[in-house]
Amino acid sequence: MTILTLVPSCSHHILMTTSRWWSIYPSLSSSDLIVLSLYLIFGLIYHLINRRTYRHHRALSAHIVASIGELGLYYLGYEMSIAAFGLCMIQCGTNLALTKRLQKGIPSLTRPTYQAGAIYRPLVSIYALYTGRSQDYRDSILPLHSFIYARLLLLVFSTISSSSDFEGNINSRQVYNAAIIGSAIMAIGQGTRGVVGVVGYLMMVLVVGKIGLWTRAEFARPNKKSSFQPSLAKLFDQIGLRAPTNENLEMTNNGPPIGRLPADAFGHWLNALGRAGEEENTNSVDASVKQDVPLDTPLLVKEEEGISNFGIPVQGI
Repeated sequence: MTILTLVPSCSHHILMTTSRWWSIYPSLSSSDLIVLSLYLIFGLIYHLINRRTYRHHRALSAHIVASIGELGLYYLGYEMSIAAFGLCMIQCGTNLALTKRLQKGIPSLTRPTYQAGAIYRPLVSIYALYTGRSQDYRDSILPLHSFIYARLLLLVFSTISSSSDFEGNINSRQVYNAAIIGSAIMAIGQGTRGVVGVVGYLMMVLVVGKIGLWTRAEFARPNKKSSFQPSLAKLFDQIGLRAPTNENLEMTNNGPPIGRLPADAFGHWLNALGRAGEEENTNSVDASVKQDVPLDTPLLVKEEEGISNFGIPVQGI
């Protein structure tokens, strides 16, 4: 096939896809439109402004392509298919690869949250493939939305902290951990199973976390009597389910720092909103609140400085 014959073919497919989209657009719900708007903001505009990303991983490109492919098939009105299931498996497989050695947040909590989702989605997709029902297909797609919900929560939580350091806030392990867990619950809670789906997912997080602890314990055992358990532990370790041995929660070990790219200027602006006069209060001898205690400051350090976890003087509680 020559370039001259390829161009009309591509143009035809683009026109067909566009016309299909416009025929489906009126039937989209308000929640769908909000979700797609968030994808446009966090997934496209943010990266177009920055022209680069924070993280590089060999599985990242395949993960992005599979995610976009899944969303494209769903929002263009296609039914659940082998192609959609294949993309789901690629997306979830690369999800496991990306989180295998994840250091951001609190790894013993954030890793199982991600990993449980990578197990949950294929199960729901298989069920959707079996039933052929659109609501089951939707349930398999919804967990993908945790991507944008997490970024929305990161923005919200990092701009309402008592600390005025936006970059420090958005890189906080506490903020990241809360955003990842909260976004997963938000996404799954949108499904037709509601609370049942959320509880089922959380039970899966529990199981994955316990498998991680068991795997870690197996690797720590000096004498392994059976051949089955070590082999199983190695399998779990290969897919990233081993819990961290020594969870280093220092900020220097928190993965690539974020909050520094051009599009993050909005976050800095939003963080500064409502903080007028804080500098004077901070410099005052009679300041009632210390605003710039980093979120991830250890509790003992906070107590030594007379600050509680909420940035309130201990003597004032």
